[in-house]
Amino acid sequence: MKFSQPVHARCECGQLWLEAKSRTLLQLVCHCTDCREATGQPFTEVAFFAPGSYRVHGESQTEQMAGGTGLGKVYHSCAECGSPLYATVNAVGGSAGVIASRLESFKFRPALHVWTSEKLSETKLPLFAIKFSEAPPNAAGTALRAVVKRLKKRA
Repeated sequence: MKFSQPVHARCECGQLWLEAKSRTLLQLVCHCTDCREATGQPFTEVAFFAPGSYRVHGESQTEQMAGGTGLGKVYHSCAECGSPLYATVNAVGGSAGVIASRLESFKFRPALHVWTSEKLSETKLPLFAIKFSEAPPNAAGTALRAVVKRLKKRA
């Protein structure tokens, strides 16, 4: 389903920005060391958009690595100000995981917390949150990749 109003995310200086024209696939809070190092935050609130449902404008600097699942991911930060904006994550079908605080006029509603085994000890999780010590179980990841594949066919 396409939105009538695109959703925008911008870096600190506005040179790098992303425009998404679909609903998020998934919203989650990631506690992995990679995300903490990329954002400088104790955890990262992330909204995922399917490949083909967003466009990126401006220049980014990238950092490629293998995630905890063994699949690749690429962090994208502004080439001018260096602030992180999003990551493309193969474990989520190559979707763009956008830092939720960078999204304009967006209500973040996380479905789950992942990589809680790597969370900082002082970080408290909501009592009734759905939590995974690593990535969601393979069945959840497989289901999510199937949704991404269907959305790619529609685009």
